[in-house]
Amino acid sequence: MGVRPFFINIAPDGTFAATSDYATTPGDVDALFAALNGDAQRRLLLYFHGGLVAEASGIRVARAMTEHFGETSYAVSFVWNSGLLDVIRASIRDISNTKLFQKLVRVVMKRVSGKLSIDVEGRGGTAGLTDADIDAIIRGAKTSSTFDDGARGSAPEVVAQTGEPILRAELQGELDAELSGQDPAEWEEALQEAQQKLPEDLLNDELRQPMDTEGQRGVVLTVLLKLTVGVAFRVIKRYVGARDHGFYPTVFEEVLRQVFLAKVGEWAWGRMKRSAQLMWANPAVTFPKASEGAGLTLLRKLSAMDPKPRIDVIGHSAGSIAICHMFEALDREKLDLKVRNVVLLAPACRHDLFRNTIIRHQDRWKSFRMFTMLDELEAADALVDDVPFLYPRSLLYLVSGAFEAEADTPLLGMTRFLKGQKPFDGHAFDDVKAFMDEPGRLVLAKTGDDATLGLRCHAADHGTFDEDVMTMESLKHLAQ
Repeated sequence: MGVRPFFINIAPDGTFAATSDYATTPGDVDALFAALNGDAQRRLLLYFHGGLVAEASGIRVARAMTEHFGETSYAVSFVWNSGLLDVIRASIRDISNTKLFQKLVRVVMKRVSGKLSIDVEGRGGTAGLTDADIDAIIRGAKTSSTFDDGARGSAPEVVAQTGEPILRAELQGELDAELSGQDPAEWEEALQEAQQKLPEDLLNDELRQPMDTEGQRGVVLTVLLKLTVGVAFRVIKRYVGARDHGFYPTVFEEVLRQVFLAKVGEWAWGRMKRSAQLMWANPAVTFPKASEGAGLTLLRKLSAMDPKPRIDVIGHSAGSIAICHMFEALDREKLDLKVRNVVLLAPACRHDLFRNTIIRHQDRWKSFRMFTMLDELEAADALVDDVPFLYPRSLLYLVSGAFEAEADTPLLGMTRFLKGQKPFDGHAFDDVKAFMDEPGRLVLAKTGDDATLGLRCHAADHGTFDEDVMTMESLKHLAQ
């Protein structure tokens, strides 16, 4: 690790990553403490990068943090290398390039827009969107905001008038007619292309059945119809509760959930969240089949120090999940250790996890601050820029809409959930909003250049908070 240890490399099972090119051992942690004991001021900063980046990126960030905070703190980064963001982006690119995905998105957008009877550009309420409208929305050449506002108003009425069972039956009939009116050979070709081009995990198991005979093709097309009805119904239901992410992104998310990426998204995101827990694991209390987490080893050593070091913690994106579980571990293990500053950058932790850890254990820290984007910037932060049929919202929107068990799961870094207005009100939201409303706890990009030092942020992309000059200046000020 060189003269000065500056990172702790965490394996997927939460232990020290001993087989990596950047291996970390308990001996490296001992060296870290030797260095800390040689620092009269004992100032420690723990940094947790996002949980989906690759190891090399994590090491690069660790070096940058050491250089940035070297004058104010002994900076140590937790590197937990999954590299799953590249997998997710590549998977979405592969899926969106299939004819099956493109046909499904268009069919659902057309049918749902007609079902909700939204007047589009004065053409009448039952016309729905044309193919040209849909193409323009997907390309970003036309906004769906007028449609979205109308849909949120009409969807509850449509469901109330018909009832959910009848609505689903109507969608079944209408989509059956829609698909039957198209050339079956085109759908068969689209399905076969998806079967051939996509890995097994990227396509619903029911759509991987053979299509060698007319009977087999009929079965698979029937399954496709069932899944398409499910997508359309879920899109309408999300508009009923105002839990949509805009028309195209919502259709995109539900097509992923029902037809394509659900297993990979759940696996990738779930694996990352489990790693965030396992690094603090105590086999005698949690995860009995696991080994003691590398993070817990560090906490035990810090707790035993006398005098205690001054500790600041910073987490970017999914790094916030690791920090939440760190506070959970501090309380569980009854460790004599407190944190000065807790700083989260565009955090991807769920509201309930945040509420049950950081809010609940306010005796464990002195000050809290979160830097994130206004919702307008979050919604415009495309996962992959300027490519038709790729997801036009941020990573946090994708996780909330497609990877968590419930669509539109409240994530802390998404300010849409901090408005205090329906449907984001009630106990599940009010505690977090009240916490964030305390002075100095929430910094929303983009701030003015003349904002108070420590409260500046110009980040307009989910992945650049740890690169943004204004944000890094604010963090350095907090770490003094």
